[in-house]
Amino acid sequence: MDTKEQQREKRIKREMETCVHFTGIHQKTCSVGVIYRDLVGGPELGWGRKIPCTMAWPDETDRVTCSKIQHLTREESEAEVHSADQRMQRTLKVMHETHAHAKAAGLGRGHGGVGELPCSACEGGTVQYSVASVNGHIHGRCTKDGCVSWME
Repeated sequence: MDTKEQQREKRIKREMETCVHFTGIHQKTCSVGVIYRDLVGGPELGWGRKIPCTMAWPDETDRVTCSKIQHLTREESEAEVHSADQRMQRTLKVMHETHAHAKAAGLGRGHGGVGELPCSACEGGTVQYSVASVNGHIHGRCTKDGCVSWME
């Protein structure tokens, strides 16, 4: 098991090895309009291993090149990892508060419903949530754009 520092270093390295324009192979294009499948030459099996956008498969020998590729510096990658950690901590805090709010309202497995509470992450929005009666899972989001949202 890696230490927290080793995990952090792996995350920073992954940030540095991923193009800033990469939107994921589940998308047709990257954020600057490069069509992934056109870049690699077609829809054949394994096409995702050929894209240069990420080093997820570092041993790939037939990786293509892209003139638009752009990577973050170490400092930028560290800042992105730190920002992601902060977003996760805010989300977990609001999730915990929402679970407590739902429980106090009698919502949970077998008793689904909806509720809302002030958002402690942005202190300006409202967390609106729904509780599934089948399993008690909560889906929630803050009304303020860019704040927290999750689905269990």
